[in-house]
Amino acid sequence: MLGFERRHTNHKNAEQKRRDSLKMCFQNLRDRIPDVDPKLVSKIYLLGRVNAHIDTLALVNQRLVKALQALGVMRMRLWQVQWRRLQSLDPCLSDGPDMDLDS
Repeated sequence: MLGFERRHTNHKNAEQKRRDSLKMCFQNLRDRIPDVDPKLVSKIYLLGRVNAHIDTLALVNQRLVKALQALGVMRMRLWQVQWRRLQSLDPCLSDGPDMDLDS
């Protein structure tokens, strides 16, 4: 009978650790999601809000990537304009790199 009691106690302890870990994870999620009252949120509602927040972050990330790409193109075009201007001032620079983005 002693083996059974030990297994039962070990199982209870392991289950308590699992519940504590889940509780801590949900608390961490509550703390990271904006505009959520941590005391009034069910786990299902919280998971829905987390999903929505991830979607919002992904959309913001896509917009930032597009903006960075556009800035890179603008930077290259500005470099081309500056290079052409330098070439017009100093004909010796005509052998410089060919960075034509217009085609």
